[in-house]
Amino acid sequence: MTRARTRDLTIYRLTGIPPTPYGMLTALDLDRLTALRATPVELTVAGAPALWVAGHHDVPLAGWCEDASTTTGLAVTYDERRSFGLLMLVVDGQVYAIGYGQGHWLIPDDCKDHGFGIRFAVRRLDPEYVQDVARRRIGARGRSDLTLVPSGLPIWALGIEEQAEVIRRMGGRSRELKVTFSAADDRPVRLEAGVGLTMRFGVRPDHLVADIREIARVCAEDPPHPSLEFVDHIRPVMDSARTRRLDAALDDALGRTDDPIDLVCAVPADCLPGYAQACRFDVKIGTACQRLTEFDADHIRLRARLQSPGRRVEALRKGKVKMYRDPEGTLEVGGSAAIKWLEVVLTLDGRRYFLLDGDWYEIDAGYLDTKLTEIIPLFVPRPSVDLPLVHPGQDEQSYNTYVSDVRDGYLCLDRHLIRTTFHTGNGFEACDILAPDNTLIHVKFARSASTLSHLFHQGVASAQALLHSDEALNRFRSLVQSATHGRRKVPPTFRPHKVIYAIHLKTGALLTPDSLFPLARVALANAARLLKTYGIEVEVIGIRATNSARAAHTIGQSFKGDW
Repeated sequence: MTRARTRDLTIYRLTGIPPTPYGMLTALDLDRLTALRATPVELTVAGAPALWVAGHHDVPLAGWCEDASTTTGLAVTYDERRSFGLLMLVVDGQVYAIGYGQGHWLIPDDCKDHGFGIRFAVRRLDPEYVQDVARRRIGARGRSDLTLVPSGLPIWALGIEEQAEVIRRMGGRSRELKVTFSAADDRPVRLEAGVGLTMRFGVRPDHLVADIREIARVCAEDPPHPSLEFVDHIRPVMDSARTRRLDAALDDALGRTDDPIDLVCAVPADCLPGYAQACRFDVKIGTACQRLTEFDADHIRLRARLQSPGRRVEALRKGKVKMYRDPEGTLEVGGSAAIKWLEVVLTLDGRRYFLLDGDWYEIDAGYLDTKLTEIIPLFVPRPSVDLPLVHPGQDEQSYNTYVSDVRDGYLCLDRHLIRTTFHTGNGFEACDILAPDNTLIHVKFARSASTLSHLFHQGVASAQALLHSDEALNRFRSLVQSATHGRRKVPPTFRPHKVIYAIHLKTGALLTPDSLFPLARVALANAARLLKTYGIEVEVIGIRATNSARAAHTIGQSFKGDW
């Protein structure tokens, strides 16, 4: 069977644009098209109304020529020509845009559906073969991490903290995708998903439209893959009234000088590729336009403060930041609204919201409810191990030692690190306490979700090491034998069969699925799900203090909902 011709293209889903040729035309920067002498052409692509714009931009003298002439002493004079093509088309009432060459710079950024690519990826990316992930940690001062694995890795091996990180871009191999590229033999398609979706699309008009229809169907009808559903757990705020209140709170905070809001400059997801090349930023917030070699949050704060009260956020949403890879500003490498370069955390009515890429988000309550349902079975009425109460003055380390002193067969391995060829540096901790039946017990005296997240990750990491590394298992057996002076041996056939998370809440509250910090529920559910795939049972128990009943009565559940 002859393969149909395909081409790597990036498609964007556009919103707020009437699905007509005129509607698509009005969404474009007509002054810019006039300057480029580009004439829009109305046409039809396999029955889909479409608009085509193409042309080229001539630069008489390339930006690097002057410096090259100075350095070499020669008359270096070369021009440049950059071509562009933009196809906008309406498929089943929805507007899409595809750029050719430099054509993607013409797509209006404020019309892009910024969740489109990721929404498709969580439904069709193979979670066992992920090649790159761009993520942003909430509250980490604009930090964006990009992980590249050319040979592909399972999503769980990338170390993503599902309860604390926002996935902005993902790439890898598709699964079960019925598009032109895979029509002949069901071969997987290479995907790159972020704001837009990059993959091989059919070149023939009917093939291109059919591929777009299949992508739209997947997004509308198919559920996320269970291993990737966490990507969707941070949801945009859809309530317009709440969005206005959040904008008003931010507007007020931007004008304060006595207690200024903590603004962080973060690179928008769609600008990550161009940012690495940028050496010039043109920033327009309000009426002033400035040229900068470096761009930071202080510049945004200053420009916003100069705007009238009640119009500061509006100025940021209308403001523009453009990036250029040459000092002369002739080679544009991207840009977006000024507000998309900010990361802000605000609390409103006791709930935390995050401004990311210009939109307000919060952790989906339905997602948290699902995780709560998942962890309830982990809290058994009668714990399978007998751990003593915590006494006044005991910290985590002294408690673990105390357990091994007062309970026969319980071995304290706290801070006994195992180093292997793979686990270099500090190595890993197999567990805090080893039960008589070789159950791995991980103990944590906790006050916040972040410390519990580390505990759950520790349980997964140690179990994986003991399961998959003979070197780690042998060193673990030697550690137990050495710690007991030869009185106890771990059999050569040992494999982890059970992991227990033993938690003492410093607040004095009783440990229940409901009282567990909300983000900790997510981390626990994900850890338990992964361990169960290895056939490892998971149990969670609460360690009470000698005065816990009185403390629980005093404190009650006042910390519920704390992040």
